[in-house]
Amino acid sequence: MIKLLRANMLRVVKSVTFWILLALYTLYPIIIALLQIDSCIRISSDKMLSLNYGIEVVPMQGLIIALLCSILFSVDFHNGTLRNKIVVGHSRTNIYLANLLTMMIISLAMSVIYIIILFALGMPILGKFTESASFIIWTIVDGSLMLMAYSSLMTLIAMTSKNSFVALIVSLLVLTAGALLAYYMDYLVSIPEVITVVYRDEFGEDLFTEMVNEYAPSKAVKVFCRFITDLLPSGQSLQISGYDWNQGWIFDMFIRGKIHYWQMALYSLGFISVTSGAGILIFKKSNLK
Repeated sequence: MIKLLRANMLRVVKSVTFWILLALYTLYPIIIALLQIDSCIRISSDKMLSLNYGIEVVPMQGLIIALLCSILFSVDFHNGTLRNKIVVGHSRTNIYLANLLTMMIISLAMSVIYIIILFALGMPILGKFTESASFIIWTIVDGSLMLMAYSSLMTLIAMTSKNSFVALIVSLLVLTAGALLAYYMDYLVSIPEVITVVYRDEFGEDLFTEMVNEYAPSKAVKVFCRFITDLLPSGQSLQISGYDWNQGWIFDMFIRGKIHYWQMALYSLGFISVTSGAGILIFKKSNLK
């Protein structure tokens, strides 16, 4: 499998599309940092770190992974590359795992490059991190596992689709559906069970009273919605990036304890295991002709 992985990485290095996408991705933190030089309201280094793993739910890496998977792997069904690999003695399991590891390495490498740029260029302009070390560690750990989960999902789609265009469309649809579902699940969780109602008495004074919100989901529904939000990579991206329905885009969710740190990490590992296992089983039964 080492030979397969080495060959995949060589294909990636030779891919012009990969370098264009990498250049566009690395320009993002540089441009943001430079724009903050003369800005009155600056984005902190903590916020920039969070945005590495979530920008409007779907991280840039998710889109890049989807595009690279469809370009690098789905086309192998047509050009005979997969059949040649099997003929020379490589098993389908090793072929699939090599492709999966390739995408994981790419996503993690891009994340590392982003962090290096943030430390080298962003911190001198944006300032030092103001949050705790646990915030930084958990952001990187959960964010990295989330990217690996995206890689596993996109590899599953690419390795079970014999058409690169179909694989790309399906991947984009899955990313969009996951984002919308994460938004909706998080919205249901954020609906308060008790709301404050303002009314005016006969003397013209405003009075405040609390009443049960009849539109609020039950606790069981909220627990289920929170589970889905923690499980889906898009839901994790939503939380890491710092979105809250009641306050908008914020970045102190780790301090308030709203994010389930170790739960999301375990869910990502489980998500990777399930999607990888399913992908291997389907790929083993695929007709390569």
